[in-house]
Amino acid sequence: MKAITVWQPWAGALAAGIKGNETRSWATKYRGPIAIHSAMKAIQHTWSDLYMDDEAREVICRRLELPEIIDGPAIFPMGCILATAELVDCITITPEYITTLTPDELALGDYTPGRYAWKLANVQKLPEPIPAKGRQGLWNWEALLLRHKGRDSWDRPVYEDESGKLWKDVEPRADNAPKLCSALYNAFDGEPDTPLEVMERYKDKAIIFMPKRDTWTW
Repeated sequence: MKAITVWQPWAGALAAGIKGNETRSWATKYRGPIAIHSAMKAIQHTWSDLYMDDEAREVICRRLELPEIIDGPAIFPMGCILATAELVDCITITPEYITTLTPDELALGDYTPGRYAWKLANVQKLPEPIPAKGRQGLWNWEALLLRHKGRDSWDRPVYEDESGKLWKDVEPRADNAPKLCSALYNAFDGEPDTPLEVMERYKDKAIIFMPKRDTWTW
């Protein structure tokens, strides 16, 4: 899964859905799922006047209902995957484009003309941050990304990974951890086959459900 590393508190603002664009000096042709990763840079630096003005501080504190002085690292964890999203566009910043943005969005990015706004949609904050080492540019996060495809004839949720492999959750109750099995012959209505937990290649991989895990309700 593609990922991008962002300094805090901007990574937290993206994960919370209060910042819809990530502004960059470079463009990308990539479109699709993307993980939001928070950098390990000391949060005291990114909250300083060198990196953030008073307007951006005010927007983040107001939108997240925080006091003016906050314990940054506790609220904005560093070195973690915080959320998943869809990268749906990469827009060249022009004076005309700037007029389409809200004051809050403008405060949370560098909208100098000639830069680029990476537009995110369908942001899903993870229940708990997942520690990961970031990199510059777009990088690959070793996670199993599962897109919900529906339910089979036995009402079992079926997911498809990025390689086209189908998986079934055979314990889809909300109060249970998922129990994933490959689908026999990779058939949507096929029987569950090999449990993921015994497959060495998936050992220690984070499992990400998009848009979210489908569970039975009673």
